[in-house]
Amino acid sequence: PKTIFGAKEELYQLMDRHFKQEKEEERIEEKQVQQILQNLKKDQISSTKEYNPPIDNMGLTTTNEKVLKTPTLLIIPWLTTIFFFLLWLLSLVSNKN
Repeated sequence: PKTIFGAKEELYQLMDRHFKQEKEEERIEEKQVQQILQNLKKDQISSTKEYNPPIDNMGLTTTNEKVLKTPTLLIIPWLTTIFFFLLWLLSLVSNKN
């Protein structure tokens, strides 16, 4: 560029190109994340459908399943999440003192 205005214009064009490229990369990453989440949902649904608890002679599920009413695989992540959330809250409270 011969003038400062030409240099500014070139800089703006480069910044614009860079910004558009970043946005495109973010869009592609978002698409990939959505695809992975959809696949996980499909896997979870199919694994839940495949889950058939053992049946006793009265046609009822075993004691464990009567209590849980949900496959253990679905409960464990929630319990873990709640545990760490409570641990985090405890750390916040203890930091205030």
